[in-house]
Amino acid sequence: MIRITDRWSVYRDSMQWVLLETYMGKDKHGNPKVHQRETYHPWLEQALRSAADRDCEGAKSLWAVMASYLRVRYALKDAVSALERDYAKTYAELQETKRKLSQAVRAEKERKTAA
Repeated sequence: MIRITDRWSVYRDSMQWVLLETYMGKDKHGNPKVHQRETYHPWLEQALRSAADRDCEGAKSLWAVMASYLRVRYALKDAVSALERDYAKTYAELQETKRKLSQAVRAEKERKTAA
């Protein structure tokens, strides 16, 4: 699951992207309760646009609309940057493992040739 903001998260199941909205509401006894609502989208871009659009529902001015879009945009930018850092680290570790494996295979071949 990818957390976008405190209100929004998104994840992919086998068929679509699922946008998860988390919000405070009340249970049947009137006590505060955290609720979650899912909406389903064929493309990630549509899920993210839906989150941004729904953040704008109560906007009273163009500035409020822009602030909502920018909030989602920068949250996504931060999430993508974190993923890119993780990817770069994982890729470097993979390359190092491949190098060590290649050295081990060469050493084994040399050992067999020498024997």
